[in-house]
Amino acid sequence: MKRLGVVTSRHGHSCLVVKGDSADNSAAFRMMNAPVIDKNVSRIGKVVNVFGSETRTYFLVRIFREIDERRIKSLVSEKVYIR
Repeated sequence: MKRLGVVTSRHGHSCLVVKGDSADNSAAFRMMNAPVIDKNVSRIGKVVNVFGSETRTYFLVRIFREIDERRIKSLVSEKVYIR
């Protein structure tokens, strides 16, 4: 399990914006389509886009449809990981 970063906000109805950790930014594009999990090791989505600069990388995570609204709201400001 490798830390992706911290969820900063929600983008639209089906995506989360994650601010990437500075240590992991060198391999940011290799994380495309990687499954994203929370601290309980539950799958929440996958990385669909990488944007920002090398020093401040952000990831767009598409949320799986079966994740309910309460759980999505609770993910904001939480750390998320990739496998």
